[in-house]
Amino acid sequence: ERGFSYMHDAPLDMRMNRTEGMSAYDVVNKYSREELIRIFRDYGEERFAAKIASSIVYKREIEPIKTTHELAEIAKKPYRTQQKSMRTPKNAFFKQFV
Repeated sequence: ERGFSYMHDAPLDMRMNRTEGMSAYDVVNKYSREELIRIFRDYGEERFAAKIASSIVYKREIEPIKTTHELAEIAKKPYRTQQKSMRTPKNAFFKQFV
């Protein structure tokens, strides 16, 4: 399991080839808030890029974000507070690692 789906909890990887490049775990847990915002905004066209990036940085200070479920829960929060309907904000990570 490489963590491409939010339907099933899996380790954050999202690489086509597990032996090359950075995993989503590395990006989520090591990139700066500004770098995360850029990825979400530029690759995922995410309107809540800053809020999601800030939440990731806050959560990872407590402990690393390890699974797709953890990341999905963080990414859904701005939608819960802003709208009744939610979409799964996965575009930014999927596009980054494909």
